[in-house]
Amino acid sequence: MIQGIHKHINQETILLNLDDHIEEPEEFDDLSARKKKAFKKSILKVLVELFDTTGNIVNPSKCLTDLENRELRATTGMGKNVAIPHVRTLQARDFTVAIMKSEKGVYFNSLDSEPVFYFIGIVCPPYQDKKYLNFLSILSKMISEGELQRIIGGAQNANEILGEICRYR
Repeated sequence: MIQGIHKHINQETILLNLDDHIEEPEEFDDLSARKKKAFKKSILKVLVELFDTTGNIVNPSKCLTDLENRELRATTGMGKNVAIPHVRTLQARDFTVAIMKSEKGVYFNSLDSEPVFYFIGIVCPPYQDKKYLNFLSILSKMISEGELQRIIGGAQNANEILGEICRYR
């Protein structure tokens, strides 16, 4: 069981229809780097909107900037169709997790160059390092085992995802 995860994720921070909230270009190979960056920002913006529903975000605009700057250092597109946009930021009042699912798969500059279908976003204040690193470790294990993809991919609603993630060992 991922201890205490139910305190940091809820139905409002789970979006199973990301494709309805973004406008994806027809062909990414032909896009300029600037347009690819803008598209990635549009995905991060939706993620910040989910974080903001919790009341844990001090300034959504600055939180978005912090996530973008984190992405500039290294992509959080982990491969295996998963991205984990994450940042420790003063814009977060508490450890917060959001989940998004794309049915079509979207560009996110993933390490394996494959589309991303599953996003697990994490923001937390800088002083919550232990919780942050522990959760990233658990997510890495879930991804390598294919469990995260199974849980989110097979879910019909947010409650199914919450139940499965809270029960994961």
